Amino acid sequence: MLSESNIPFVPYASSFRASSHTTTAMLDENGVLKRGCINDEEAMNQFVRETVERHLPSRQHGTLFYSLGDENAVRGSCLSDHCLHAYRDYLKEQYGDIAALNKEWESDYTSFDEIALLTEGELPAADAPEWFKTYFAYRTEKNMTDNEGTGEAQVKMGDINDEMRALQNENFARWYDRAAFQNANYLKWCNRFVKAFREIDPHSLTGFEGTDSFTIRKLTTRSRQGGDLDAFVREMEFFGPYEGPANEVVRSIQPKGYYAGNWIGYSMLANQLLEGYWAVVLNGMNTVQWWRWDNLQGYHGFIAPSFDAWPAVKELLEDTQVVRDGLGDLLMECEIQDDGIAMYY
Repeated sequence: MLSESNIPFVPYASSFRASSHTTTAMLDENGVLKRGCINDEEAMNQFVRETVERHLPSRQHGTLFYSLGDENAVRGSCLSDHCLHAYRDYLKEQYGDIAALNKEWESDYTSFDEIALLTEGELPAADAPEWFKTYFAYRTEKNMTDNEGTGEAQVKMGDINDEMRALQNENFARWYDRAAFQNANYLKWCNRFVKAFREIDPHSLTGFEGTDSFTIRKLTTRSRQGGDLDAFVREMEFFGPYEGPANEVVRSIQPKGYYAGNWIGYSMLANQLLEGYWAVVLNGMNTVQWWRWDNLQGYHGFIAPSFDAWPAVKELLEDTQVVRDGLGDLLMECEIQDDGIAMYY
């Protein structure tokens, strides 16, 4: 049906998340990513190769782009030796020399090879700041009630992996460097696929969606929050954040022709569907994503069981026909004007 209608589609090529949306649930009891360390070159090369080979039929049909997943965890790391070596290399690249790192971390390392994650000390300590005790209790509750059955050993590994002791000590530079590495590490995983899909499809576009509305979720206990939006737009070929402040960020930095958009479809009412559609257009995006074409629980799908559009969808299509009749092309091709003033946040 898609081929007959000359419609490309977006295959879900992979995914990087736990079903419960915590980064800890992605680890095993030894603190290693269940799907394999991102920095284990041999294992990752095989994983990417096998994934891309499975999508040769998608290439033959024709894709709009390849999605690496919905609601992905935008931070990835683990406690394997591969990851530790990669973390040290990352820090060396960021700081250049160990003295610069020591100044920020208030540490006394003599080389980057000495750096390891903090493992000693109670969490939370009796004298920990009250804000940390509140946050850590929330984080632990989330991890222990994880629907993948996160165990106590796994939770402890997650606390080490995320440098919780550095955060407790209010050593924010050390804690942030770990989080920044996790962001970069996730993009390293993504970029493996960008390169691999380009080999089978020279015109391929690769990215991910359903992440990071740029809202605060108590220091990002939810794995799809807390990403580097600038890097997402710079390194991925499409990006679909959830509606929120992230739209303003993407609108401000996306290059011309960049694929970006939000999910809509979370209502049975035409006026709410229209609000979501036009918000995408007014935010300077070019991709409207519908959740879901077949959904009949809570929302309704894009098409009814009769293969006709639902009444609310018909109203949406009629109201937005002007976009598909030329307004969309005009907006996508126009030059973005600015007043020469940037806001630094």
